[in-house]
Amino acid sequence: MLKSHLNGGGILASARQTKTAGRRRVALVSEAVTVLRRHDTEQRRQREIGGSDWPENGLVFDRGDGYSVSPHTVERVMARTVRRLGLTPALTPHGLRHTFASTLARQEVPLTVIQGLLGHPSYTTTADFYVHHGPMDERSAIAAFAALLRGDEHQASDSTPIRVHHVSSDESAS
Repeated sequence: MLKSHLNGGGILASARQTKTAGRRRVALVSEAVTVLRRHDTEQRRQREIGGSDWPENGLVFDRGDGYSVSPHTVERVMARTVRRLGLTPALTPHGLRHTFASTLARQEVPLTVIQGLLGHPSYTTTADFYVHHGPMDERSAIAAFAALLRGDEHQASDSTPIRVHHVSSDESAS
């Protein structure tokens, strides 16, 4: 991520795209902007200490010397943090993207908006690989459908006792 757009209200940053050419704008929550501004202040101090040895790469995150952090280091630090916090061990930096997308989908954010936030050129990439649904999503969908059939569209909720019946391919043929 580059710092070129951390101004003007501080909600957009520029990021190098890894799978396509060019740069894109990335929306940030205000809390992230606050942390990034503090980090920028600290990084400026480090740059002053480094003097002419500091490379001007424009990186937001570096090793403390202006050079880029390796992806392996980021994954290792995150794994250690995840263990320390007692979170799901399989959570990775890339897994956070999937969690972000699925959480937004559960909040009924339109898939095209999620696609834009993730920087996907294709709607199907977001739908097929990033938005994950679980059993609660199935129960909610069936409850909403049942409420519509009853003509009671405002009563559908996760607390509606619904049994989800999965039909095997043998059953669907009959």
